[in-house]
Amino acid sequence: VRQHLQLVEQRREVEQCPLLTDVANLWFRNHEADLPTWSSFKASFADVFGRPAVRKLRAEQRLRARAQLPAETFTSYIEDVVDLCKRVNPSMPETDKVNNILKGIADDAFQMLLAKNPTSVSAVIELRQSFDELRKQRVSTRQSGAPT
Repeated sequence: VRQHLQLVEQRREVEQCPLLTDVANLWFRNHEADLPTWSSFKASFADVFGRPAVRKLRAEQRLRARAQLPAETFTSYIEDVVDLCKRVNPSMPETDKVNNILKGIADDAFQMLLAKNPTSVSAVIELRQSFDELRKQRVSTRQSGAPT
């Protein structure tokens, strides 16, 4: 009975994996039947996700495909790209980080940033903030009925 209760408890621990997100969650759902105990889950999970080469490869794939989503703020997008850059290469040159940001940023921001040619992530952020402020002023001017 004690052994059965231990197995039930271990199974409950495995089933309580809602903290897994993205690929890890998908992997768990695909292999849940093969993971009857907490120990088997931990071993399999570490085998798949614990290897640095695998983590780096996944970060490279995400970075290549990363584009700013329509409702995503520029801050969220930029910070995610910078995080992916660090995962791919902790000593990635600043120019490469900027290029990775530019390749997926929203079209209106891309055009403005292309003209300004920023050379650092902080310059991208500063230019984008200025751009947003100018756009807000323009929208509020148009809404107040002032001629354009």
